[in-house]
Amino acid sequence: MRSPAYRSARKVFDELTQGDGGDGSIERDANAAQAALEICPEYVEAWVRLGETWLYRDAEDAPASDWDRQHAEKALTYFEQALAIEPLHADAWGGKARALVVLGRYEETLAAVDAGIAALPLGVEYCWIPLASPFIHRELLVPAIKALVFLGRRDEARRVLEAALACYPGQTYLEDRQELLDMA
Repeated sequence: MRSPAYRSARKVFDELTQGDGGDGSIERDANAAQAALEICPEYVEAWVRLGETWLYRDAEDAPASDWDRQHAEKALTYFEQALAIEPLHADAWGGKARALVVLGRYEETLAAVDAGIAALPLGVEYCWIPLASPFIHRELLVPAIKALVFLGRRDEARRVLEAALACYPGQTYLEDRQELLDMA
């Protein structure tokens, strides 16, 4: 059972981000997360959203710039805070994996992906939504593919991509990773 402070933080967070579908402004999302954390520092979704706000600019499959690395370091602290509160939070593991791949810490990326995949079926509160678990699984596979490519393990990356495309056919988000394999 969640505490009254947790429920209040969730309500504030939901109200401030209402209707954005997860694609709202970075500033609004960060402000909503900060407001929720002022009410309840254990509100894990706010920590995850803060981390995501720092990673929105990591859209390229190329090695990151110094600016990207600074933002990834900041994001990593937020994802680690979320995991300190809720170690089975698959989305936080996915965020951590994305931050680590930007930082060039590829072996750690793969470990975070494995932890996130292991956590998926274990009942994070939003995983009861039928489409959430596959979405998070798909999100975890992209940093794994990137890390494997940057580690020079192209055959393994190709196998992960092929398995992902078999699970999620027609997903351009995954299909675009074929270009990464072709570039390597």
